[in-house]
Amino acid sequence: MPTHPVIVRKKKTPVVVIKKEGKTPPPKKTEPYPAPKQEKRSQPGNLKPGGKQKEDKSKETKPVISQKVQQHLDYLKEIESMPSPEREIARACYFLCYLINEKRTTATLFPLKDKVLAKISQSGHDYLMVSYIRRWDRLNYRLTPEAKVKWEAETAGKKALAHLYRTRRCYVEAEKGYYDLYQFHIVVEPFRFIFYAPVELVSWISEERIAKPRLHSNIVHEYGLLRGKAIKMPLKSIAASDEQIKEQLQKFLDAAVS
Repeated sequence: MPTHPVIVRKKKTPVVVIKKEGKTPPPKKTEPYPAPKQEKRSQPGNLKPGGKQKEDKSKETKPVISQKVQQHLDYLKEIESMPSPEREIARACYFLCYLINEKRTTATLFPLKDKVLAKISQSGHDYLMVSYIRRWDRLNYRLTPEAKVKWEAETAGKKALAHLYRTRRCYVEAEKGYYDLYQFHIVVEPFRFIFYAPVELVSWISEERIAKPRLHSNIVHEYGLLRGKAIKMPLKSIAASDEQIKEQLQKFLDAAVS
């Protein structure tokens, strides 16, 4: 019989792979944040013998002065350093500046303004120079009955619009000098002031006081200067009330300016 070779197969030995698992570190213990230490305040009843109680040094609140009020006080301080009678004149003129933005028809202090200017003028000092300011005339439009009825019906009688209803049969009346003003230029170093008053209300000015020639201007502004810089007046409700202004002006009128 033929013999066949016998094939012996070797068995593969299984390879055992051992995985090394890394050791995870133990979780860190989180410690809570320490609570803030509270200062122990000693009570008056718990004081130890011979112990001193800590004084409560709280910050004192200082009164806050606004910039405009401080500026007002600085102007007054500057005026107080002046000699007499410049000091009295400058103080009165400074408080007159509070009336610059006031209307003569509504304010109650304008009679005092006219008296202050009159006293400065009649004192005879060279601090004052008066100029006559020529302005436009007042025009009164005399409308015909038909034009007047139409003007009153459409505009409720507004005088500023009367000239728009003028016809060839209407005529115009001119009141010369109605808007003319006296300019009062007052210089008491280092202050300078410009004020105006209607000519028709100033009966106390003398012709010798009026500078020549007459000036022509349609735009006028009252103001004050301190060393060339405009005096910025705060609101009366902030720095000075009507009563305080009246008191200062009356004080000047009652004093002797020599």
